[in-house]
Amino acid sequence: MEKTDVNEVVLVGGSTRIPKVQELLQELFNGKDLSKRIHADEAVAYGASILAAISDGTMHVLVPRNTTMPTKKDGIFETCRDNQCVTDVIVYQGERVRAKDNNWLGTFSVAVPPAPKGQSKINVIFQIDANGILNCSGEELTTGLKKKMTVTNDKGRLSSQEIDKMLKDAEKYRLDDEQYKKKVTARNALEEYCWESWWYSV
Repeated sequence: MEKTDVNEVVLVGGSTRIPKVQELLQELFNGKDLSKRIHADEAVAYGASILAAISDGTMHVLVPRNTTMPTKKDGIFETCRDNQCVTDVIVYQGERVRAKDNNWLGTFSVAVPPAPKGQSKINVIFQIDANGILNCSGEELTTGLKKKMTVTNDKGRLSSQEIDKMLKDAEKYRLDDEQYKKKVTARNALEEYCWESWWYSV
């Protein structure tokens, strides 16, 4: 591929705001105008993650770090209690296993019909546009009831410095997080076994 085959040079990533970097890029591509139509800092998603209908406080990542935007991801989540009538969808940005160790972005609630645990299901969708705006929605699959939430760039999102610190903390506490996740998985399996044993005995 030759430089002449490039139709457009799009600037993404915080370093592309540096004048010298822009100057070198323009020089490399023979004076071609640089496109700044996409927000440089938001051209990559840094790991918006979700915790939904789970009582153990662990994260369920829908949009992994370094996912190219725009993007759309979804996941199915079940109720965790009998006769639950609402599910809170709690949205975080971060890399840690425990929800409390990540950056809270917002919460919205979806109504669900009362039923035994695990029977009501919600489809949660994260959609991030080219400007970095995160649109979240949840739909209960049997009733079609929906709820939405929008997270803009100026609403609780992490700065570049905060993201760097978050990544360092994730690596620093990686072993602790792995041990915590194993404990939670084992506890959930035991609780599920006990619940099924009780359910089939009545």
